[in-house]
Amino acid sequence: MAADQKDKEIERLMNEHEKHKGLWLTSEAVAEYQKRAHRVSTIGDQDTGARRALRKELQEKYGLLEIEAINILNGFHTAFYVEKYRRIQSCIPWQRDATKANMIDTED
Repeated sequence: MAADQKDKEIERLMNEHEKHKGLWLTSEAVAEYQKRAHRVSTIGDQDTGARRALRKELQEKYGLLEIEAINILNGFHTAFYVEKYRRIQSCIPWQRDATKANMIDTED
């Protein structure tokens, strides 16, 4: 990554860090919410009733996007989301784009 690109990426991460609301996502939090989602799920992985309330709680508590919270409850891309928010928290840019793709491919 060129120095100018790296500076822009760090600036973007700093802006994301400043805008972040709530706690920082951890693998322990992901595991807890997945357990809770499993307990309330009665009909598949639909975003209804108690599961929707759980998704909203996850979004508000950790400042996640709706799709991120849904995916976490469904067990998709969880390591990627934890790493994404860890990097935002620490303002650490990705070393290369392939890292993101490899994390997603190997997790599922």
